Amino acid sequence: MIPVLQIVERMNAALDAEGFERYTWDRDYRPAINYAQEWITGVFSSALGSNKFNEEALQDLTYNRIWKTNAYSRFVFQSSLVGHSLWTVIGIYPDCVITPDTDIVQSDITKSVFSSKHSYVSSYNSAGRVTAEEMNINRRNPFFNGNEIITCPELRTYSYKTLTNYRGGYTPAVGVSNMEIEIFPSYKNKILAMEYLKYPTPIVDEIDRVEYPLSIINMVVDKALNFIAAKQAGIPLQQASEGDLNKLITLMS
Repeated sequence: MIPVLQIVERMNAALDAEGFERYTWDRDYRPAINYAQEWITGVFSSALGSNKFNEEALQDLTYNRIWKTNAYSRFVFQSSLVGHSLWTVIGIYPDCVITPDTDIVQSDITKSVFSSKHSYVSSYNSAGRVTAEEMNINRRNPFFNGNEIITCPELRTYSYKTLTNYRGGYTPAVGVSNMEIEIFPSYKNKILAMEYLKYPTPIVDEIDRVEYPLSIINMVVDKALNFIAAKQAGIPLQQASEGDLNKLITLMS
């Protein structure tokens, strides 16, 4: 992680503002650093989406949590329960071993359950991501993951389709979050683990830390300074380019 104080110190030096009150935390530094973090998150999303980047470099944002699916082989990622927002899925592991080795109580089978009291141990299965179109086509094709033809437990493979709102005939969750991830073939009312990246938390105080590796501190500083310059000059903020993406990949390699 990057200490915010280090970012502010470098920004002060670049702005030649050391010892002056021209720039303040609430008006300048905090929004500028949060903008830089959001901008870099967008560049990271491009890198992840194009398979140009290794998620291991984002270990401070990597989590593994446990759910029990509902009667429709789906589960909800509810930020209010998990404690943060979902950025992108790294892997979903059905038929997993958890600790403690106890069941997860499910009072309503139409609602999935998130368990903060269980941890992932291991699994021999990993669900592959597919589109909605592929999901339905693959159901009857024994050569694709997620098919319903192979029923032998040792040979069965899984797939998942991410984040769809199915609400109507049933209510997936209590609250505003009703986006579900579906597992197939049918994996109803069973336990699974999901490894994923969470969205970086916006900074609030100077003692906070930006949840990115220290190796990209200069990029964070540059983009924060760009925000301040754009605000002062009244010019549009620069959009991320292919060059920015390549620079980020180089910094993280």
